[in-house]
Amino acid sequence: MTHHVDRVAQFGKNDQVWDNYLTNAIRQKVQSYNVTGVMSYDMYYTVNEEGKATEIQIGNKVEPEFDSFVKNAIRSSGKWRPAMQYGREIPMKNESHISFTVTVMYH
Repeated sequence: MTHHVDRVAQFGKNDQVWDNYLTNAIRQKVQSYNVTGVMSYDMYYTVNEEGKATEIQIGNKVEPEFDSFVKNAIRSSGKWRPAMQYGREIPMKNESHISFTVTVMYH
């Protein structure tokens, strides 16, 4: 069943702002890890009526400390523009996916 939504939840002016936020947050954390390879995350969360990311779940856990960091990055992302339905702000489930390559340079 599809429900009418006037506006979906949004972070910044467009989807690229959200992608940039996640990429920058993760890039900073990755630099402290001694791993090499591709890391990929499926993230599920709700943006509530107040514009906060809640109910954060990781679909494919990679490493406990890093999984926790990704959840915290979403949780502390700041205010979203909540979804609207019939003129009222409503909670909306969202999902994001990010993949990135980690290359550690050994000196």
